[in-house]
Amino acid sequence: MPATLQILFEHFKGALLVRPVDAGAVINMAKPSVYNRVCAGTFPLPLVETSIGKMVRVTDIALYLDSLIPLMPKAAESTPARAGRPTKVEQVKAGRLGVSVPVMRAMSQVNHA
Repeated sequence: MPATLQILFEHFKGALLVRPVDAGAVINMAKPSVYNRVCAGTFPLPLVETSIGKMVRVTDIALYLDSLIPLMPKAAESTPARAGRPTKVEQVKAGRLGVSVPVMRAMSQVNHA
């Protein structure tokens, strides 16, 4: 069983179907937004009609979460040279090294190569 699905089953105490509001809380959606998007038909998770109303499968929540793209970029092979005015972070770092910002940038390029 995938880790996301295991975590969700533990969170929902073994339930297979949950209310859209509960599913929205898991995907960081406010309660009014959930109601609005369910009514508009734009809720990002598929809904299942049951005898007690619309519900969301826990497995669909897990698939949705696993399909999201992480925001953290992967480390680049080589960082392109940065042009323009140095940032405060660069100025402080260069000051600690006892060199100018252009020299520090050049040293950084040599280290990445």
